Amino acid sequence: MGIEITQSREMFTEYLEVVQECWQDKPLNYKGNFVDIQDINVIPKPIQKPGPPIYIAVSTSPESVDKAAKLGLPILVGGPTTTLGQTPAVVDLWHERMEHYGHPHENIDLPVSANIYVAPTMEEAEKDLIPLFPEYQDKIKLYYKNHGKMIKGVFETSIELLEELKKQDYLCYVLSNWSAETFLGTKEKFSFLNFFDGLIISGEEKLIKPDPKIFHLACERFNLIPENTIFIDDRIENINSAFKLNFQTIHLTNPNEIKSLVKKLLISI
Repeated sequence: MGIEITQSREMFTEYLEVVQECWQDKPLNYKGNFVDIQDINVIPKPIQKPGPPIYIAVSTSPESVDKAAKLGLPILVGGPTTTLGQTPAVVDLWHERMEHYGHPHENIDLPVSANIYVAPTMEEAEKDLIPLFPEYQDKIKLYYKNHGKMIKGVFETSIELLEELKKQDYLCYVLSNWSAETFLGTKEKFSFLNFFDGLIISGEEKLIKPDPKIFHLACERFNLIPENTIFIDDRIENINSAFKLNFQTIHLTNPNEIKSLVKKLLISI
């Protein structure tokens, strides 16, 4: 407060250098324009080497993005950036400046901070927020109204496998992290969901994968024996949770391989 922005950035850079120096396996000695520390032992030292990951929080300021890139550090995008829909432009600028300064950046995933409002139902959330932000009414309603458009399609190989398994009298179930509100009408849109012998939707149960409780619920409700049950998921954290509970698991990274993977595992059970 009350500090010129140029000086503020200089102070930030210097303080960041001090923090990084604290991680070194030696006494801290630092003399700068704002910090003067001599022969101080800082403990404990971080386990990560050379230190914990650092993200520079930025909003819409190109100078802040450039500063982070010059230091070779990833950014945390948030604040007005996400509200105004400028996140893609800020991310592109960071990549461009990282390239300019010669820092690797192609395989770095940047975190994004977004404001959310939580209510028991989607209708209540809209009812609460619209009177507070009437100018954003259309955007507030955008997600719920257009959720179905975000589902681009289905994997035909998975549907073919489902049909084959049902012809062989295998029992098939859905264990999905899906909100209760957006799941309404989905069975009418995707008729293959009616082929399943049961569905557990996280939004309806107030449980979510990878919480072991939702797997226990599936076992109890559908009389499943984990050792004789194949669990398929594309997220490794869900696979790990199921594996610890003795399910047979398939970490699906390529939908086209689902038939061969399932048939191979069925032979071994």
